[in-house]
Amino acid sequence: MKRVALICLLSLICLGASALLFACGGSTAPTNLYFVQDQVDLVLNGSITMSTLLRIVPGNASGFRIDYTSSDEKIARVDSSAVGYLRIVARGYGSAEITATIRDTNLTDSIIVNVTDGDIVDMYVDELSVIRNYYVGQTFERTGMTVWALYESGESSQISEEDYQVNVLREGEKMSVDTPLIKGDSLTISYRNYDYEVELLILDDYIASLEVTTPPVVEQYYIGDSFDSTGMVVEAVYASDKREVITDYTFDSQPFDYNDSGITLTYQDVSLFYPLEISANTVVSNYGLLQEAIDSALDGDSIMITGRHNNVPTIHIPSSKNLIIFGRATDSLGVSVTARANSPAFVIVGEGEGSLTLANFTLSGQGETSALITYQEDSFESLNNFDLTIDNVTINGTIGAIDFALPAQEGNLIENFNIQVLNSQINISEYLEGAIKLSYVQNSSLTITNSQITSNITLEITNCNNLSLNIDGSVLSGDEVVVDVTYSKL
Repeated sequence: MKRVALICLLSLICLGASALLFACGGSTAPTNLYFVQDQVDLVLNGSITMSTLLRIVPGNASGFRIDYTSSDEKIARVDSSAVGYLRIVARGYGSAEITATIRDTNLTDSIIVNVTDGDIVDMYVDELSVIRNYYVGQTFERTGMTVWALYESGESSQISEEDYQVNVLREGEKMSVDTPLIKGDSLTISYRNYDYEVELLILDDYIASLEVTTPPVVEQYYIGDSFDSTGMVVEAVYASDKREVITDYTFDSQPFDYNDSGITLTYQDVSLFYPLEISANTVVSNYGLLQEAIDSALDGDSIMITGRHNNVPTIHIPSSKNLIIFGRATDSLGVSVTARANSPAFVIVGEGEGSLTLANFTLSGQGETSALITYQEDSFESLNNFDLTIDNVTINGTIGAIDFALPAQEGNLIENFNIQVLNSQINISEYLEGAIKLSYVQNSSLTITNSQITSNITLEITNCNNLSLNIDGSVLSGDEVVVDVTYSKL
């Protein structure tokens, strides 16, 4: 039994070795060898056994050796590393010729080995290269998208853009890639028999901003003018970058005031501030010219002051000119006015109805005898219907800030006098009189809004009748508020 087993084992070794380089002993010489086909296709890193391709004639030939060569071993070569058989292995792309020759004979034949990636087994899309976020109405943008084919070899290669098809997938139906997108749409990429679906995020479009593409004919205004939109073209700019000209935008039609520097346009809760040149009728950089500007001003004019002005004389303002006097900073230090010692800064003169607005500067006083904003007694005895507005003014004084206290004489009354102190600070360092002082004023109002008054006596209101006092969002810091008159608090 051992002898039989040994003989069988040797026979198997000889049969296997016939596919290698050596043959076992025997007397039948080969008369021919040939490959069963002219060429063979392999995928990269693939292989095929030599016994599948090569035939020896006669089939029982023995006692010979076969040599193998390759025209390019970087593409294909014969490998004997596998125990018991030879194989052709594919190492690189291209074609190589494998030749088999029975040693010491002219018996030879060749086969062409073509190495490729083989057939496509799948395809996929690099989703990071796909623009996936859109707004309703936009169309798919394929720029930069990369699509890959997966081959039998396990290798991948990018598919040319012209070789694959892109469609919008809507409720299972493939639609043109140029179809405007709606919510729920996805994307399908097709190559040969393979489809790849990409989810898209499609949001409702909305107006992100407004843009003035053609300016209005008029861009320069005086305070008191109203905006004229003639010639202006406004576009709504959507999140999707879509644009459309709009005409039903809105804006404030009120006349420009001293705080305005442009106009705000509004359309569907989206706003745009459009800057304009809004100036005063007169600009005064030298405070010494302010009185001259007031004297020559027309009814309703505005006068802008700039810079810092120290030790200035008292300015007299006619009550009936309805002037607006305001500061506009030309540097980071702002606008300031400091009155001469023991003198008021602004004195209102004249009779008859009118108004005065003082805004956007710092007003300081020196000495101990005068409030900074007051009246001239000999011309103010019967003033009616006068409005005084103090807006965004910081007043630093020693005695008082605002003083309209007529002397106690029968018949001297100020009627329909309305004072507004807005967004301001009043700081009085001495404690002799009220920061705001009113006397013999009737049928009038005092409104203090978003302001702060610091003084020993913040309000000194005496001998007044039917005065409406409204203090809103303000702080009055002092030891005493003197109000001993009949008044109504709003």
